[in-house]
Amino acid sequence: MSQLCAMIAHELKQPLNSVVNYMAILKIRLEGGADGAETLDPIVAKAIRGAEEESERMAAIVNRVRGYARREADRSTPVRLDEAAQRAFTYYSRHAAGTSRLSIGFEVGKPEVTVIGNRLELELLVINLLKNADQAAGDKVGSGGKVRLTLDETAEGWQLAVTDNGPALSDEAFSRLRSICDSVKDDGLGLGLAIVRNIVDEHGARMTIERLTPCGLAVRVTFDKTDKMTESDPTAQHDSSEHPS
Repeated sequence: MSQLCAMIAHELKQPLNSVVNYMAILKIRLEGGADGAETLDPIVAKAIRGAEEESERMAAIVNRVRGYARREADRSTPVRLDEAAQRAFTYYSRHAAGTSRLSIGFEVGKPEVTVIGNRLELELLVINLLKNADQAAGDKVGSGGKVRLTLDETAEGWQLAVTDNGPALSDEAFSRLRSICDSVKDDGLGLGLAIVRNIVDEHGARMTIERLTPCGLAVRVTFDKTDKMTESDPTAQHDSSEHPS
């Protein structure tokens, strides 16, 4: 798997860099106008901005995978967990088909929650949890599927939780969730949950999966508290409407 990831990351790096550069050139040409003033249609501008952000995000992920292959992943930086979780929620909500199912149950900065880790990995953790829960809620018979992201202080630390009210899982399907690369979906590879578990382990956190009554799941990830409080990550100064890098 490490060799496969390294190969894919190596092959994708150059074309992704090219896409980023092409988007920058396209943006400059379209925004220029004859008199130098911006004449770009708002819808086109939004589409270009979205494509630019997505290509930059893909490039960041590829660089992270290349770092894994070289054993260069840095997880020693103070990261605002509440901000990372909100950015991931905003990003996933913007792309999810079941946007109306999603809700967030905390406010950023109240209280300030700092953990030691890697911001991109923490965002990927939340995105994968939301995706799994959203897919489960979408399988609910009839309407009314719900997914909620919460962040609470507990005696054990800061607890990030994603709950859904999807269909009840059988004992067999629930036990398969404990296998790293098993999926409860017929066409799934289980890689999303494997990514989640790896990020949890690398951050020294703990993850529990609980079946709810009468249906649905709650996935909880608990991070140790740290005294290393910090201002917002300077690499993550995004408006709440922007995507997570």
